[in-house]
Amino acid sequence: MILNIRDRIKRNFTKDDFYPYIPYFLFSLFLIYWLRFLFTIEVINSADLNYHILHAIKHKDIWYKSLYSYYNIDSFTGWPTLHFYGFLPYLITVFLSYLFDLFSDNSVRIATHTIIIIGLSSLIFSLNYAVRPLINNYIIDTQKKYKLLISLISSFSLCFFCFWFLNKNGAKYGVGSDVIIAKGLYTQLFGWHLLLIYLGLLLRLLYDKKNKYFKYIAIIISLAILTHLITATFIIAVTLFYSLINKNRLFLLKSVILGLFLSSFWLVPFLLLIGDFA
Repeated sequence: MILNIRDRIKRNFTKDDFYPYIPYFLFSLFLIYWLRFLFTIEVINSADLNYHILHAIKHKDIWYKSLYSYYNIDSFTGWPTLHFYGFLPYLITVFLSYLFDLFSDNSVRIATHTIIIIGLSSLIFSLNYAVRPLINNYIIDTQKKYKLLISLISSFSLCFFCFWFLNKNGAKYGVGSDVIIAKGLYTQLFGWHLLLIYLGLLLRLLYDKKNKYFKYIAIIISLAILTHLITATFIIAVTLFYSLINKNRLFLLKSVILGLFLSSFWLVPFLLLIGDFA
């Protein structure tokens, strides 16, 4: 089995495919250095980030210590001040914090800062996944002997664009790392990755026309609902719009329905109880 996997990798992933990823790894290392100020247990000057950390601590109290003192048992949507946020980012944060419990009493803050560093430094890989079908389709339409050169140029271009996006001072427009750090929109970081992966799946569906991508789109929709509702709303809207112009509209509609079904254990109580504290 291992030999079959190795042969499949060799067959589908050549050296020319690997070289364009080298700039991504170097760029990620640069971003980790750029975000080195997050390697701290001190409170960061942020509008909402500390509230998200407190929210994760409250979730940890519920799951680990069974403390329900702050929690409204009539609702499955969390702490009232942040009830519009899905629980998945906090679940990931709490699970990671258990690792840091071994050497720190401030494990949730360390876990949050670590996730921000990993999320921002790996954004280039999600961006690459989103636009890679466009790049590959362009290479196929041109001379294949320039495949490596075009791939390298696109890699450096994506790194430049990603740094421009993260470094831009446009937090009020949802652009830049300040959205996550200074404004503290912690869950939006997860939304960025999910949106880029979704766009990559949609483009692969356009070019490959394989039905296997529909189930992945459904999974992304469900994860987005449990993570960031604004991102989920945008993804669902794009999917429904695309279903109007695509021949496989039935599968796209099924992906939306399946995504809603997979997240219904949280979404249904949220919709039923939202009027009690909105």
